[in-house]
Amino acid sequence: MQKRRNQTKPIKKQEQQDFLIKPKKNQSHLIEDSVIFYGVNQVNSIIASKARKIYEVMCTRQASGRLKLAGRALSVSEVSMQHLDSGLGLKNKNHQGMVCVTQKVKEPALEPLIKQSKFVIVLNGVTDIGNIGAIVRSCVAFGVDLMITNKAKMPDIQNNPDLCKTSSGLSEQLQKAQVLSLPHWVSELKNNGFTTIALDHKSKLDIEDLSLKLSGSRAGKAGKNKIALVLGSEGFGIEQKVASICDFAVKIDTKIESLNVASAAAIAIFALSKLIPNQ
Repeated sequence: MQKRRNQTKPIKKQEQQDFLIKPKKNQSHLIEDSVIFYGVNQVNSIIASKARKIYEVMCTRQASGRLKLAGRALSVSEVSMQHLDSGLGLKNKNHQGMVCVTQKVKEPALEPLIKQSKFVIVLNGVTDIGNIGAIVRSCVAFGVDLMITNKAKMPDIQNNPDLCKTSSGLSEQLQKAQVLSLPHWVSELKNNGFTTIALDHKSKLDIEDLSLKLSGSRAGKAGKNKIALVLGSEGFGIEQKVASICDFAVKIDTKIESLNVASAAAIAIFALSKLIPNQ
């Protein structure tokens, strides 16, 4: 009698994708450290930054022409919109027919980043992902080196596809850190030579007046200004235990009581960026 050969069914490309995204319980280690980013600009930005290990890029045939691999040898799969919508659960996301599955990045060591920085933004209780994304765009536009936020009641900013989307992919170009104690790290910024400035619409000191003061200081004249700008939430502002540590509290002179935090951040970052050398 002729023996029957063992036949193994090859895994189809679609099944490989499902295996990557939705493995069996005993294979969960395959995606424990992964995150799915979506959107054309976002995927291209992640590829270009080379900061993450990319497991796979998936895109529809229509979107494939907009994919920029930046010289990287990556696994690229053509998939249907239905797979992205239903298979990956992105139906309510504006993925534009393109996603990438990447390794999560770990929280960086903050002390070396502070020593390498000249311009830092500190967010105290700013939780809206749209506002954070807009602030990230302003940071990248005007040369901010580092963003620090608190961890408590805050969205993740290291591996957040929605932040990547609202920042138009620019979150991958900004060093970021989340900490347990903002007062401690604001104090550390001061210990490292930073002038710490709290943005508070109730302050009597205008940001333009402070800019003139700092530009005329010894550090300003020597081109050695290092600045940390602290921003609070729209509802509660900066916590007193954080604000009390700051060297200055400033306001933006406007004809309305207060601005949206992202709008205020853009104005303040632009004004203070002029005080930082090589910005």
